[in-house]
Amino acid sequence: MPQAPQSTARSRGPAVHSLDHFAFTVPDLDEAARFYTEFGLDVRRVDGRIDLYTFGHPHRWGSIHRAPGRKRLQYLCFGAYAEDLEPLRERLERMHVVKRAPHPLAQGTGLWAEDPQGVSVMFTSDVMGSVRFYVEALGLRLSDHSGDIIAFLHGAHSSDHHMIAFAKSDGPGLHHSSWDVATFDDVGLGMQQMVDKGHKEGWGVGRHVIGSNYFYYVRDPWGSFAEYSYDIDFIPADIEWKAQDCPAEDSFYVWGPPVPDYFIMNCELPVAVAA
Repeated sequence: MPQAPQSTARSRGPAVHSLDHFAFTVPDLDEAARFYTEFGLDVRRVDGRIDLYTFGHPHRWGSIHRAPGRKRLQYLCFGAYAEDLEPLRERLERMHVVKRAPHPLAQGTGLWAEDPQGVSVMFTSDVMGSVRFYVEALGLRLSDHSGDIIAFLHGAHSSDHHMIAFAKSDGPGLHHSSWDVATFDDVGLGMQQMVDKGHKEGWGVGRHVIGSNYFYYVRDPWGSFAEYSYDIDFIPADIEWKAQDCPAEDSFYVWGPPVPDYFIMNCELPVAVAA
């Protein structure tokens, strides 16, 4: 089994500090606007795309563009402090992963790199290979994992238990986006809200083992998920977190309903398969 890289001291160099936003494409923007409005987000149409905000907050968390075919994750954008940007650029240059042109759907400027899977992903054919890339390239830290099946990474400058995660599949794809809510009741209320709107497929309410957050996942029109999440573990910058390898039988959830078969489906593959 591949060796898992361990969390290392914060003094090891520059690192991104947050996941700024994501972008993916879907065949029908009206369908996307309807789903995320019913989910509870502030959905705005801008220049032929949809931008996702939370109410009362100025930050754009996601952008959805139209493209034919199945849904596809296009890129993830990370935030970095100004003093870390040039050292990160030099590191990525040494790794020969810098892209000279930005992604065609990108808005604004930035430093662009391509991971071994072609994009930043949740699903990956090589979980520990993806972990090593994000540790070495962006300075993320391994939080916990379960063998080479799933792994979770946090930020060196402090972050939730995981900023991103990787699950084994035959190729790349976005499994879910996660949205923090203020109370445990909001998780259940979100579930009921989506069921009432006709979104019957999902998983939860339950509580995870790794990260220990309460959750409900609702399946979107393209086969992936949006998660209501509450009370996830937080890892401060001054804590030297030791990553645990959790047994598969005790790594998924503490309590909750049975996991539906479609929950582990990667619907971005040419033929969707279970992870």
